[in-house]
Amino acid sequence: MRYILNPRLNSTEPFLLIKDEMGDICYQIAIPKVSIGEKLYFEDANGNKLFKLKRKLLHLNNTFIIERANEYYGRVKKHVCDSLTEHFDIDTPYGELVAKGDFDDYDFAFYYEDNNIAAKVSKGNCGPEENYIVDVIDFNDDGFILACAVIIDIIVHLEENL
Repeated sequence: MRYILNPRLNSTEPFLLIKDEMGDICYQIAIPKVSIGEKLYFEDANGNKLFKLKRKLLHLNNTFIIERANEYYGRVKKHVCDSLTEHFDIDTPYGELVAKGDFDDYDFAFYYEDNNIAAKVSKGNCGPEENYIVDVIDFNDDGFILACAVIIDIIVHLEENL
């Protein structure tokens, strides 16, 4: 399934909308006006909370915890091997994933341990706005992959502003 996202949570809107190829809203991310720590809420199109995305503020590596029903559901952690190589380790309820590629230019993929691709992220030509595309190829939980893509985008944006 293909999803279209606006890059980076820099909007004044209360929601980041995630749409399908037809332009229908599938998911949204609620952006609280005031938050202690960094928390976002990943919701379905009807506003039902699916995940809470929480940034771990005291970690050396940028890390977000994903909770479902206030229980640990997964983790996205940036891993830097050296100055040229970086990737994200992703702990999921379905096993481990690794995101590798060019994160600044939205050209990366989520890989299983056997190197098969779960999802791809690419810069999209999907309208007048600057968007990116997430193609979920082989994964059981589209919402989780989309949440991970948004988290990676947030981390890359945070580092650009340092």
